[in-house]
Amino acid sequence: KSNKSKYSDPNSNYFISTDNEDIILTPVQGYTSTLIWLPGLRDCAESYVEDILDSKRFIPDKMKITILTAPLCNKEDPTSWSWYRTVDRSKYQVDSYQDNVKRILSVIDNEAGLLKDYSKVFLGGFSQGALMSFMVGLSISQDKQLGGLVCCSGYLAESTVIREDEEIKKLPILICQGEKDERITKEIARGSQRKLFEEMFNVTYKWYDFGHVLTWEEYKDIREFLEETLNKSQLSK
Repeated sequence: KSNKSKYSDPNSNYFISTDNEDIILTPVQGYTSTLIWLPGLRDCAESYVEDILDSKRFIPDKMKITILTAPLCNKEDPTSWSWYRTVDRSKYQVDSYQDNVKRILSVIDNEAGLLKDYSKVFLGGFSQGALMSFMVGLSISQDKQLGGLVCCSGYLAESTVIREDEEIKKLPILICQGEKDERITKEIARGSQRKLFEEMFNVTYKWYDFGHVLTWEEYKDIREFLEETLNKSQLSK
């Protein structure tokens, strides 16, 4: 059950509520689509609220956003939020993520149920959240194919299972990557890029002159991608 949040929208565009450490921003005028956002390592839902509320640069009109907070990997460290444990980044190996995948799928099912359409649900994230978005969005069953993925400063892990059909290749994917990122290097990022391009996926790739961060330029591109994808989907129906 959602509760009233300590946050308030100065522009009165959103009702803001919380569900444990997750934060839900629901447009006051109603919504026709949802973005589920997954923060990166040591980030929580709170980390993104101010950016989203700042002139709504992140989210199109009439789009609800649900920001999920990862569980703590160390109960003695109150900021150790993590979606998985890295085994060997050089081989893109991660583990301990299965329970979190189930949780994300449950949220997707709930949002799609409210909208009565999985194609109106988008999944995205930063860093670890981007990797989890790949894992969930590329393996979800065909009857639950999402509207699109937004993956920022992440990579396609070796353990990612990609659904084997032609429909998954039509899934719109936006990948944003910093040229100066020292955590997810250009070599790692380009490895993911090559795999998706070679398999003929519907990918838009954006490179930026910065490191392992989100910037307003990136937020602008995310918003444009979401708006364009929603418009194309509406025209095709």
